[in-house]
Amino acid sequence: MAAMRLIRNVGLYLGHLLNALIGTAIVTTPIWKFNHPASVAGILWQETIISICCAALIGFGVYMWRRSKIGAWIWTLPTVWFAFHALSVLSLAHSQSVLVPTGGLWPQIFGFDCTDKAAVTYCRNFFEFTVAFVRSVAYSLGTVGGFYFANPVTPPVIETKVVM
Repeated sequence: MAAMRLIRNVGLYLGHLLNALIGTAIVTTPIWKFNHPASVAGILWQETIISICCAALIGFGVYMWRRSKIGAWIWTLPTVWFAFHALSVLSLAHSQSVLVPTGGLWPQIFGFDCTDKAAVTYCRNFFEFTVAFVRSVAYSLGTVGGFYFANPVTPPVIETKVVM
């Protein structure tokens, strides 16, 4: 029985994760057709803001539809993925190579290397690691928001007697 519950929970987790990452990409695609940023920095900002808003709304909606608390834990796997990447960038920053000139950790994570050197290889880190991290955290926060919206915490009522 416990093995079935584990398989079910892993399946639910993977479904939520795909929903957070790919579902957000599907929802944001039509938005990109309406607004075309003129600069690389505009593309990075638009991707970040739209990903946060759409992923949070999707997480909220999925919780209100299915009432699954597993969506609140979606941030864990992409955060580990993001942390391993950040550690690898930090280790490469100390042994800087002529073949891989980067600005360091923050420019790669937040896409500033993209704006300085408009090449696909410099933007890859932002779109592979940071966008997945941002979407998963926003999805988890949307799920938590749905939980608190559906189950509001009411303060305890303190009864007082008026003596006359």
